[in-house]
Amino acid sequence: MEVFSGSILGRQGGAQGKPLRELSKNMRERFEPVVDYAVKRIIYGDGTIKTITDLDDLYDVPAERELEALPRAIACFKVAVEEAGWVDRQAGEMKSFAYVAMRVCLQELQRWRITTMGAFSMPRIDG
Repeated sequence: MEVFSGSILGRQGGAQGKPLRELSKNMRERFEPVVDYAVKRIIYGDGTIKTITDLDDLYDVPAERELEALPRAIACFKVAVEEAGWVDRQAGEMKSFAYVAMRVCLQELQRWRITTMGAFSMPRIDG
């Protein structure tokens, strides 16, 4: 959510100027690798992340994802919601980790449903 602040602030005074647009683009470019790293760390765990040198190597490494990814994602989301996040003096509290953790929870829940239950959709409930 912090990444979109440049765009939102730029619209208050009319059209977004070039310096603000450049700053917003720079923020997005810097934010995406951080989110990618956080997602991979939630999915694959600390042990696996510490053994690799490049995130692209994760596709070749046998990992504990099968059993641990969903519980780890739920734990990360719980911590993100219940505990205060990192606070910057100028920007305030960073809140986007909860959204990132929730995305991983939903992704892993869907993956678990497909691999464990063989279901691509929710069961129908008549009543």
